[in-house]
Amino acid sequence: MYTENKKGKQLLYFLVGSRVLKYLSQTVTRERLLTDTLRNGPDAHVDLVDKMQKTLKVSTKTNSNLLKEIALSEAKEKKLLEPKPSYVYFYRREGDNDYISVLTKELTDYLLIVIVGEGTSGQLVISGQGEVVVNLGKKLCELLEGKGGGKGSRFNAKISSFKSLSKVEETIQSFIAPTS
Repeated sequence: MYTENKKGKQLLYFLVGSRVLKYLSQTVTRERLLTDTLRNGPDAHVDLVDKMQKTLKVSTKTNSNLLKEIALSEAKEKKLLEPKPSYVYFYRREGDNDYISVLTKELTDYLLIVIVGEGTSGQLVISGQGEVVVNLGKKLCELLEGKGGGKGSRFNAKISSFKSLSKVEETIQSFIAPTS
């Protein structure tokens, strides 16, 4: 089947007896499934997978660029608000790190709360001035079953539950109202 170098020795892996038939059966089944999925013959499988990988890479890059543009647009929209809000909150299911970084760069003069993700995986970022950032971050981590920390002007956390997402804005308002 194949060889492997280990501690200066050449190891030879091979199949004998019924294992050959079992391996051949698995290989034929795998090839049939790939043929059905890719809708092409076995000779074209590698080419089709390469093409799909390239298409995925282009689509991912396009998606990332569009998210950056959305972040810029949302940031400009919030900057135009009069009077200036005491905080800015964003939630985007399909957001990524680039989306978050564009918002934090554009909205440095605001208390910014950004949540991205869905299901059991997400991210929380809070940036702003003072101890409010860390204290609010801890409060939201409790609410969203997250783990994280921060110091200074930034708080980062991984979120594992979005069940209480509807209560986030209410929590932010109740937390900020006494300090305003």
